[in-house]
Amino acid sequence: MKTKILDYIFGVFKKDPKEIESLNGLRAFSILIVLFFHLWENNSHQFLEQGLVTESSLNSILSMIHFMDLFFLLSGLLIYAGLFRVYEKYSTLNIKEFYLKRILRIYPAYYTVLIITFLFSLVIYTEMKAKSNLNEIEAFVLNRASIAVNNPWSDIFLYSNYNPNRIFEFGWSLSLEQHFYIVLPFLCLFVLFKLPFQKRMFVLLGIYILPIFFRFYHQFNGDAGGIYYATHTRFDALFLGIITFEIFNRKYFEKWNGWHASFTFLAAVALFFIGVQIRKHPILEHTLSYNLYHIVFILLTISAMIPSSPVYKFFASFLFRPISRLSYTIYLWHGILAIRFVRKGMDNLSWSGFFSIYAVVCLKIFISCWILYLIIERPFHNLKVKLDKEHPTPDKV
Repeated sequence: MKTKILDYIFGVFKKDPKEIESLNGLRAFSILIVLFFHLWENNSHQFLEQGLVTESSLNSILSMIHFMDLFFLLSGLLIYAGLFRVYEKYSTLNIKEFYLKRILRIYPAYYTVLIITFLFSLVIYTEMKAKSNLNEIEAFVLNRASIAVNNPWSDIFLYSNYNPNRIFEFGWSLSLEQHFYIVLPFLCLFVLFKLPFQKRMFVLLGIYILPIFFRFYHQFNGDAGGIYYATHTRFDALFLGIITFEIFNRKYFEKWNGWHASFTFLAAVALFFIGVQIRKHPILEHTLSYNLYHIVFILLTISAMIPSSPVYKFFASFLFRPISRLSYTIYLWHGILAIRFVRKGMDNLSWSGFFSIYAVVCLKIFISCWILYLIIERPFHNLKVKLDKEHPTPDKV
């Protein structure tokens, strides 16, 4: 009994032999970058005025917005890898079971945070509506809350990435991934897994380039603002994960050593900063810059999957494991928690002061999300584990 309780509480720290530890590190690194970006983004103009950053360094930091694509790449890679291994063993897919596992993993936590966000918006709306002589900011908040509480359907039915007035600001990426999950098992079962490797890659590359045309279309038709959120302009990052798995699964990098991986990592870093410059171009920022950062992330992922490399050893650190396991929880709750934890101290900051606040906020968010995970997600995780035991599937990459 004691062992079960300890496993329930500290399971996020426990090593899973089915996982590639370095991919846990990449996922943890991604969520830490997202936290850094959102904390910085909300205060960027203030930091610029204080001279904490230059315009050039600010552009580098704001380019971190693309790290959501690393999340998408990892999601695409891992989900596709699971389906691939299942089909490899059984020559079929249980689509119903696939959806059930996705529901148990995603929906309980998502709808919990959605309900709380809705109630929070409702309270703000009620308080602001009762006020008279609202200032400009209060009027904006009232209008935003009014739109949110009167139009929750896009959040409920997971198409909020097409609604700029969604209740849950960060729900757009979950909507995008759900659209991917709906299509993927059918695409795999009836198309991709019926094809030999070369033809399968040709189809995947064809699918990958489609969003480029959509992005250019929106860019030249005055609708660039929605490019970052829409499924049809962003699903290429998820298919990039599939392509990454297919390349790695062919064991092209089996003979690579630490030097190869280190060079690949350095190439990714160099391309990241080239991307910073490309984003300054008004057309490329919303179109081809995504694809350049995709190359950055595929190189980073490959370098992190070479066991002999220092990149692998860094990302395989046990310190990243619990952060990775809680990354979904952290992503869902960090906006609400950051409002609570970041109340003061952002004025007249130094770099050391900012990173001190960032470290404290990350620690508080981690502890809070660990508790929320145990209360909301862990029971459903156990149901999913039970389902896996009853219907075992090979899911190692």
